[in-house]
Amino acid sequence: MLFAAVMKLFMPLIVVLPGIAAYYLYNEGSNLNFAQGMLEGSTVKPDKAYPLLLSILPTGFKGLAFAALTAAIVASLAGKVNSIATIVSLDIYKNIKGDAVSDTALVKLGKVTVLIALVIGASLAPLLQHLDQGFQFIQEFTGFITPGVLAIFLMGIFTTWTTPNAAFAGAIATFAYSLLFKNFWLDESPFMNRILVVFICTVATMVLVSLLGNRNYRNDTVIVNRTLFVTSSGFKLVSLFILGVLVALYVFLW
Repeated sequence: MLFAAVMKLFMPLIVVLPGIAAYYLYNEGSNLNFAQGMLEGSTVKPDKAYPLLLSILPTGFKGLAFAALTAAIVASLAGKVNSIATIVSLDIYKNIKGDAVSDTALVKLGKVTVLIALVIGASLAPLLQHLDQGFQFIQEFTGFITPGVLAIFLMGIFTTWTTPNAAFAGAIATFAYSLLFKNFWLDESPFMNRILVVFICTVATMVLVSLLGNRNYRNDTVIVNRTLFVTSSGFKLVSLFILGVLVALYVFLW
């Protein structure tokens, strides 16, 4: 876990460094093909930077970079389709049908769900070609969901009084708040700042629903053994170091 956290600290460098290289190549004009390739008419298209950087790599490194990119896309796609199949077959269909449904039927439903999802995704993909920055689009609209997911997890882990109805309300509210703030309020603010506001509003909504709702559900609460989460002193020290580095990066680069 700590190793994965340390590797995650290098993500800003890995993501930003190619952009810095592309910015330098474009402004210096030392590579005319690169500078011209960044343009679409008279408009600079940031999404063209990465494929152009790949094109100027020497033989060998070009294949390695392309293989790494392909592997990342395939791994991400595999995770997404697995999640889609699981949600539809287990979380929705099995809950409706109960234990009577067979595993074979669930597997078939998962396969059909994946196929439908891929067709929908492929159909919507051409609509994204007119975006200014595809990566920013993905991050911004993923941010419609992530504040609610974080709020539900934190409230569920650190409180004993948050109700299931509050979690459901938080899942709906995070999307509603995101739409509201993007289109009517904070529409000019950076989307990362907007995500923070959505998170705070979602937590407030969950607290309100919990306080107003029926709290007798506590009889069904899962009791977690605290000894399962005991960590060593070394783990605590390295964790604090990683958190300190993360905070320092944000403070320095904000």
